[in-house]
Amino acid sequence: MDRKVLSLLGCPNCHGALEEHPHGLICRRCGVRFPVIDGIPVLIPGSAKAVDERTEK
Repeated sequence: MDRKVLSLLGCPNCHGALEEHPHGLICRRCGVRFPVIDGIPVLIPGSAKAVDERTEK
């Protein structure tokens, strides 16, 4: 994902910064991961999954 675009996006739950990850975009502030489908981030609160810190590093 383009770094400029990523810098404009924020977590819809807590407005925290999002980090790119192989399995989607992660918000470390509230501990959720949002999927990216066909290169498009799905930032719908119901689509988020809890981050397991042991596997999401």
